[in-house]
Amino acid sequence: MEVKSMKINNISMKKVRIIYCLLILVFTSCKDKNSEPVEQLLFNTNGYIKITGNLALGEVYIGDTANTELELTVTGDSSVNINGFTLPEGFYSNWSSGIVSPSTPQKVLISFIPNEAKIFDAEMTVNYGNNKKYGLVLKGTGLEVPQFQPTISTGLVTNITNYKASTMGEVLSIGTYPIASYGHCWATTNEPTIANAKSVFSSTPVNNTKFVSEISGLSQSANYKVRTYILLQNGMVIYGNQVTFSTETLSNNLLAFYRFDDGTAKDELNNYNGTMKNGVSVNTDSHLGFGNALNLDGIDDYILVNQPIVLTSQGYTMNFWIKTTDRDGGFVGAEGSNYGFCMANGKLGITDSAQWQFNYTLDNTLLDGNWHMLTFTRTSGGYSRYYIDGVNMETENFSLIFNHQLTFGKFKSISSPLFYLKANIDNLRIYGESLSGTSISRLFQTKS
Repeated sequence: MEVKSMKINNISMKKVRIIYCLLILVFTSCKDKNSEPVEQLLFNTNGYIKITGNLALGEVYIGDTANTELELTVTGDSSVNINGFTLPEGFYSNWSSGIVSPSTPQKVLISFIPNEAKIFDAEMTVNYGNNKKYGLVLKGTGLEVPQFQPTISTGLVTNITNYKASTMGEVLSIGTYPIASYGHCWATTNEPTIANAKSVFSSTPVNNTKFVSEISGLSQSANYKVRTYILLQNGMVIYGNQVTFSTETLSNNLLAFYRFDDGTAKDELNNYNGTMKNGVSVNTDSHLGFGNALNLDGIDDYILVNQPIVLTSQGYTMNFWIKTTDRDGGFVGAEGSNYGFCMANGKLGITDSAQWQFNYTLDNTLLDGNWHMLTFTRTSGGYSRYYIDGVNMETENFSLIFNHQLTFGKFKSISSPLFYLKANIDNLRIYGESLSGTSISRLFQTKS
């Protein structure tokens, strides 16, 4: 609405009353159209104050903020002293008083911050001049904040042995309810709850928080169910999907297990601990996407087991994860001897002090720079089998027995040179029996 400036002292009081009433009618009609910008007139002795802006701030969630800007313009010859705004509940201003001159409009930011769910509809009083007041209606609606439950997912179960395992989880969304804790719960019965065995993470998660629980104290040869959970501060429990896994049955035949997660070559089962030689490094490029792996530089790095591991003609299995593009290097060797498994010119081989066999080409299956699971077995019948990613790739009528300190990442050939492996390795296991193809496939499928 465009209103022309008028000089008050040149108009009779009767006309002033008529114009004032007309302005009140205009103001009343504007109250019903708060969604549009409006102009309001406040009389001053030398002219009028024009207030322009949107007086309706719409629907706002409790605690959130909506803003509108009002502009105060003085038309006339003299400045106007604004003593202040009196704002209704839920509304706030960044300016409360001051002198507004004819040449410089005053911008005022009005904020609406509801503290409850209701309609806010009340006058903002403008105090000016000789204790004169004028009311403008501000409107807004406070809304309840929507409440959403968190969501969580159960991931892979890996590193499964006869008595422990690792399981992954992810808090997909944290929702709006305060979270007390989260983790995994597991049991041999269906749909385990937090009344069963559980892990507990008390740190505050954010959306897409990934975590890993180390489950221990399991029974061998048992089927377990595991699922994630979120415990809310109000006592409600949200559960994720259920995953089933089975523990190993080789409690007496898994001789050594090197996980490398603690940055060492410690054996987690017995005392076949390894020493990292010549600067073997640790990195987070694990085959699982979490935890640690060892990095061998291919120059002189290797791991030496502190005491002999006896692997006889009754059979054994060596199983580990590897990431490499190297075409020459030792996988497993016998310290001070020419025994071992290695590769030369991209071919997988086995050798002892008298002979060697390199028959299987690795280029298309192992040497692509991705993680793969490599397994060597010796059967009780004297055959050696090579598995890549759980699949039997080669069988040789030639095998080794060991009664040595083992080396990982180094091999001494018959012709004397030392072959060092350039690779990342992870989760190395040694069994005192030849695992079946089914068991090896299962190790690969569970990323153990």
